[in-house]
Amino acid sequence: MKSLLFTVAFGIFFTTCSTSENNTTSVGAEALDTPTTAINSEQRDTARKPSVLSGEWQLTAMPGHASNWNKVPILHLDVDSAAFYGNTGCNTISGRFLVRGASITFDNEIMTTKMACTGAYKEQVFLDNLLRVNNYSINDTALHLRQLDTVKMIFKRRPI
Repeated sequence: MKSLLFTVAFGIFFTTCSTSENNTTSVGAEALDTPTTAINSEQRDTARKPSVLSGEWQLTAMPGHASNWNKVPILHLDVDSAAFYGNTGCNTISGRFLVRGASITFDNEIMTTKMACTGAYKEQVFLDNLLRVNNYSINDTALHLRQLDTVKMIFKRRPI
């Protein structure tokens, strides 16, 4: 029985070793000229932490525009997958976005349902502002989406 266990363990060990040798990736000559940077432990720990931007955000204001929506607009941001979804206060939306430091841009190919929106709230203003923003800041529990220095949208984090 011991020899059977030893044989199985020995076989798994060599199978693992041999398959790892075959899983190599070739790189072009241009990659050889690229300097590499070692990641220190602080950078590695930071990379593991979830982004403070990720999560569900509820619109509280669009400066210069009425906030009389029938349903409060929501954005759920997932920085790891660079995807968002939510609603405009009328229609469901989803799409992609890019974050680099304090810079944020939403892809202009936002998918949306096409229900008729009633009332004074202008859904297109929400969508236009989303496409105009290029940076953000978070203080306390407020997310400010801005175009340069102009705040376009203010969200508060929704409790989980």
